[in-house]
Amino acid sequence: MKTIGELLIQGPVIGDGGYLIELERRGWVDSGSGREQVGTGRGSGQFTPEVVIEHPDALRELHREFLGAGSQVLQALTFFGTREKLSRAGYGAQTEEINFAAVKLAKEVAGDRALVAGSVSRTQLVETQGMDALPTARDHIAEQIRLLKDAGVDFLILETFFHLAEMKVALEAAVESGLPTVATMSFRPLVTHCSDGHTPAECARVMADLGAVAVGWLAGRRDGIWAAAGALYAGALVASVVLLRISPSFGLAAILWLFAVVWGTDVAAYFAGRLIQGPRLWPSVSPGKTWSGAIVGAFGGAVLGLMLAGWTNHLAPLFWLGLAAAIVSELGDLFESALKRRFGVKDSSGLIPGHGGLMDRLDGFVAASLFAAVFAGLHSRGSFIAGGLFQW
Repeated sequence: MKTIGELLIQGPVIGDGGYLIELERRGWVDSGSGREQVGTGRGSGQFTPEVVIEHPDALRELHREFLGAGSQVLQALTFFGTREKLSRAGYGAQTEEINFAAVKLAKEVAGDRALVAGSVSRTQLVETQGMDALPTARDHIAEQIRLLKDAGVDFLILETFFHLAEMKVALEAAVESGLPTVATMSFRPLVTHCSDGHTPAECARVMADLGAVAVGWLAGRRDGIWAAAGALYAGALVASVVLLRISPSFGLAAILWLFAVVWGTDVAAYFAGRLIQGPRLWPSVSPGKTWSGAIVGAFGGAVLGLMLAGWTNHLAPLFWLGLAAAIVSELGDLFESALKRRFGVKDSSGLIPGHGGLMDRLDGFVAASLFAAVFAGLHSRGSFIAGGLFQW
């Protein structure tokens, strides 16, 4: 049988995959696919390969089907087969048994018709504990690679790694084993970079330089959902502003009041935070924001809004409404900061040089305008909702 390197030189190589999902569909396992929070490392037992020793006949049949369909490579079902992951699922003591049994079963079906690959995945330790866990992750990966080599796999597939740093230590262990290695990164939720900030091209170069015979990547499946949510988010801003502005009597006043509250909040919070300082508001999301800035900013926004709406005879309720809108504005700012942290980006876009995108300038305004539109709609007595902000 030719090696994986020789087959790749000849052309495309057909492989298999998706064993646990298919076995779950057939009723043999509970893979955890409905509970998995991809990229978080949370939960135990999700996608672990204990089916190898619990229902070997079901797995053997699936191997046969893949071989009959033309697969040139059969993967031993060792995905998430490190001792650490199996221990969280309650199978740590059977780490050797599961890995050896998976390879033996795949080799039995493959015979001389297909190569057998050992699947090695990320440990999830980096996701849950950070980069300080890399040495421990390397030890677990290296142990599994030794088990797979002793069991007789033809080559390794390193798959669904989210961090290039973890892929690098895995590849180092794979190269030390002497086994040919295919390496694939997973890019979720964005396809532009992995979890530690490297582009697909950068990852490919690093993996090839470290000795991978082939490299690849798996794109995230949730981009469409996030894109749709983004469209709704932007649409909500437009809809709320339009609904407020179309009032012939109060529309302009409503928009000016909103800007006064939001910008007053931002400016007061900035200067108060720098002068007073004190405890951080939410350091993991927005390290520069303080409790002092948030409190002074909210009252500053309410006062500025009240100054602009001083022509009304309802100063007390307008002050409290402005305070509520200011707090919602600050929450909106934090919400967008959390989103950007979630996707690993500094700005929503590069539309405005030096200032990011439009949403970076309007993050608090989006939340405040939605709040104002809903409140005005519930409080309005006329055909146009803006009057609900000023008529009490």
